[in-house]
Amino acid sequence: MYKLEENLLKILNICYFVICFSLLIKIEKIVSVSLLLTFVLIFIIWIKQLRDCINKIDLLVIIIFILSTINVFINATMTNTIINFNYIKKLIMFCSSLIYFSSLLKINISKIKIKKTIKIISDILAILFILFYLIYGNRMYIMNGIISNYLCFNFSNPNLLALFLTAICMSELNFLLLENNKIKKIIYIVICLFLIYFILETKARICSIVIILYVFFMLYYKLKNKIKFSPIILKITSIFPIIFVLLYFWLINNIKFLSFLSFLSSEGKELSSRQTIWMYAIENLKKNPIFGAYSQISNGLGSSQMHNTHLDIITSYGLIVFVLFCVWLFLILTSLNKKSESFAQFINIFSFIMLLLCGISEAALFAASLGLNVYVGNFLLLANSSNNEVKKNENNIY
Repeated sequence: MYKLEENLLKILNICYFVICFSLLIKIEKIVSVSLLLTFVLIFIIWIKQLRDCINKIDLLVIIIFILSTINVFINATMTNTIINFNYIKKLIMFCSSLIYFSSLLKINISKIKIKKTIKIISDILAILFILFYLIYGNRMYIMNGIISNYLCFNFSNPNLLALFLTAICMSELNFLLLENNKIKKIIYIVICLFLIYFILETKARICSIVIILYVFFMLYYKLKNKIKFSPIILKITSIFPIIFVLLYFWLINNIKFLSFLSFLSSEGKELSSRQTIWMYAIENLKKNPIFGAYSQISNGLGSSQMHNTHLDIITSYGLIVFVLFCVWLFLILTSLNKKSESFAQFINIFSFIMLLLCGISEAALFAASLGLNVYVGNFLLLANSSNNEVKKNENNIY
């Protein structure tokens, strides 16, 4: 029953690996082809799941898909924008993330052989980043043709790289925590230390804070053997990135606040660095609250992202789509939380939540994801394991 999904998920993970490797060696054509293939494969998985059954999350995704598409096309008409693939690529990425995450909730991972593929690809990627750093050194800091203070690994910007590294690091930390073999534990510790160092070297403040908090709370939850989140945590997570924007504008002109967090400032990365782009987004949203400002914020190119998942969604697709998106996100988290009956499931939900929190400064998970949604989806897959399977293999599925 799940053979098709198993093969498609394996190919998707291979595509993600190819994207990361191609970015490392700077072959953009392969990145583009692999990304297009992920769209097709995700759509096939979604259609297959819809044919089997349709639940309320599916219906919500269909409504969001239709409304966001209508709003983007209406917005293009209002601004006389020429509609082409590049213009709607961001919309496709947004919708593909929603339909993919929703589809994964209906796949019972205990009935497909995908866990080993997930682990192997994660391990190889982590080792590749380490090898590239050790072999090429300062060349991995080159940005716009010159050696910078930011670790880039040939990615378009260090913030995007930090998001990729954070997701991989969380996977490796999870493997470490569930590993019994002492030698493998030591290897994972070394790998994780390298990855954490790389994240810090990108100077991406939110990802750096998130990975440090992740390590702390992961160990705390392990001691407590926690298996579920409280509903209030899930509600806050669903809307926190937009709450952060409001808090940001409330505090950014507070001298005491700026002084307290001055350690987060660096050359080219002041605490006020998001003020201009977020204000630009808000001003455009005010002009088009229902249909959004998909075309306006990108000057008709459709390639913009407002460096905050929720602000980007509300500005691009309008208030109605944004509210439905927040409801969808809460339903996704609630569904995973209800199924969680082991620590192994819990930490994968925790990984997904922490990556969502990275969205307060980077919108790549739902806009310009470069396949990141495929890798992040693995946390949902692993969290969706049946309880019997988890209990049977909790110490060796990774």
